[in-house]
Amino acid sequence: MVGKVCAAINIVTIDEAVDDGRIALSEGAQVLEYRLDKNLLYKDMEKYLRALDRLYPDIKNPRKFEIISTNMTKAESGDFEGSPKEWATVLRKTIAFHTDYVTVGTNMAKTEEGKGLCRYAAENNSRIILSHHDQSGMPDPAALIEILEGERYIAKQLDVPFIAKVACMATKPEEVLYMMEATLHEMTDINGNKVPKIMIAMGSSGSDWRPISLREPWNCHLNYFAINQQKRTAKGQLTVKQGVAVLRALEG
Repeated sequence: MVGKVCAAINIVTIDEAVDDGRIALSEGAQVLEYRLDKNLLYKDMEKYLRALDRLYPDIKNPRKFEIISTNMTKAESGDFEGSPKEWATVLRKTIAFHTDYVTVGTNMAKTEEGKGLCRYAAENNSRIILSHHDQSGMPDPAALIEILEGERYIAKQLDVPFIAKVACMATKPEEVLYMMEATLHEMTDINGNKVPKIMIAMGSSGSDWRPISLREPWNCHLNYFAINQQKRTAKGQLTVKQGVAVLRALEG
């Protein structure tokens, strides 16, 4: 089993995002993450929601790639500064466009807006990525597993299946071993299915882990790569080209 290469795309302008998506897919990406919090149009919500019509392909024309809609708040390492209601409105709009996944930070998932969004996503076949970000450092394996179990508890309370995402900053190479160990921790969701994971060691020390995490025995569902080094959405991202090249090399 090999996980998926996801191109993380900052939505600075719609035209640039569409072009970046085409480039990423031509280079081997299977998933596009739209970082919606990077576009300041959200300050004019009506105009912003109209703009999204151009970003999401018509569902009547089957696409060969998946889309993640991410709208991270300032409190969760993102840039969205709108109200919780506006945050949820943006993501609900993308669910109406049949986005394949929505990213929900663990703090937002505990709010009434977040709870409602998660249930709405589950009812409309958009998979929920419960996300924990820590840019201050890398917890030890036991603490990482505790974070994963905390995400499972949130999903259980909401009665929804989920994908577990944990992203922590690796300040030295040996800390990546903590993430590798925690990734092997298995969990089941409300339906008794194995919980997929997205495990990220941010920073340059964790760069090589991104493609390696997609291979056995870790089998992460996906990991994030940049269009190019100037358009990274997080520290330590390899480019899509680099990630695909590493995976091909590992395949021998």
